[in-house]
Amino acid sequence: MSEALQVRVRTPMVLILYAIYQYYRTKSLRTAAESLSKYVEMSHVAIWKWVQKYGNILGLASRPKRREVKAFFVDENFVQLGNVKVAVWVAYDPTIKAVLGFHVSREPNSVDAYLFLLKLIITYGKRPIYTDSAKWYNDACRWLGLYHEVYDMHGKALIERINGYIKGNTRAFDHYFPLRSEFRSGLGHIKSWFGCFFLFLDSFRPLSRRIDTCRLRLP
Repeated sequence: MSEALQVRVRTPMVLILYAIYQYYRTKSLRTAAESLSKYVEMSHVAIWKWVQKYGNILGLASRPKRREVKAFFVDENFVQLGNVKVAVWVAYDPTIKAVLGFHVSREPNSVDAYLFLLKLIITYGKRPIYTDSAKWYNDACRWLGLYHEVYDMHGKALIERINGYIKGNTRAFDHYFPLRSEFRSGLGHIKSWFGCFFLFLDSFRPLSRRIDTCRLRLP
């Protein structure tokens, strides 16, 4: 008499992402589980495990290896979420066409620039940094002892394309996965939302397929 074989089927990442988004949106594991019921039956305990496993690394799920990173191209841009405007800092390496990390703050300032660059150094080590001429980058790089250079016209065009691409996809993501109004006042919830957004971007609409860096030259 043959025994039935039990095959484990992995849950698609898009459903895991959706469940984590629903948890951060409602702060309810049971509501997140119910939102998945029409796709797959999952317990609230399983979703809690996903939040514990992926909650702190959203947006970095496909980050490049430390040795691959050659430079930090950093810029900040204001993004509107409903009636809330926040500054989103993004680091990009054009040599491997990858987003290295992000940071969210109320306003651009030297302290947040320092915190973001420090996080990049801890993750990837010290690398040359290219930014615009904003004073907060000068302060942050001086405090950290980083090589700093203002990018040329090709670097500026690259950053503008990246910012435009991220801003456009943010509006689309907010349309389909809106951040509830009662959570828009807390930066922690907004950062979690952007973590889901960047994980979605990395997984389904990577910049490497849409941003051309062939004219860019690093020293």
